[in-house]
Amino acid sequence: MRKSLRRNLQSLLTVLGILVTGSMAYLTVILYRRTFIAVQDLILMMLGIGLVATFFILRSKYFRKTDLLLSFLVATVGIGSLFTGLFLAANTYLGDPPARSQSRNIIRKDSRRGPKGRRNETHPTVYIRYNGLEKELVYPHDSTEAVEQAVRVELVVKTGLLGYEFITGKRLQ
Repeated sequence: MRKSLRRNLQSLLTVLGILVTGSMAYLTVILYRRTFIAVQDLILMMLGIGLVATFFILRSKYFRKTDLLLSFLVATVGIGSLFTGLFLAANTYLGDPPARSQSRNIIRKDSRRGPKGRRNETHPTVYIRYNGLEKELVYPHDSTEAVEQAVRVELVVKTGLLGYEFITGKRLQ
């Protein structure tokens, strides 16, 4: 009975780990679209956390020492996305700095395909330059005409707890 209970507990923890990892990866993507941070910084953060976590995973009794690549992938994707999601969430939701308005010229316009089953509903995107960083802003499908006519974007920006600025509002001009 003990072995089956342990096996069920491990299966439950594995499923919970996959769900938490997936939801944190989704949160990371959502918050990255709102935060002015270079994607290279997030990748380096994930890889650094992955390297440190790999050391601890290899010391555990659940991974064989020959599973170096597997443990690095688990650590980088799982634990790395968890910590980068928490980093971006802490920057965005903790602290209450004053908001300020910024107006930026649109560099170029593009569109993204819609979700599965609605591929014809493209989402218009505009690219702006903010403090030397090119940022993509995605708009809903029903604002396609407004994006086509827009020349500038007015952003409402706050500085987060960890020093990275993030968008709280956007309006096409």
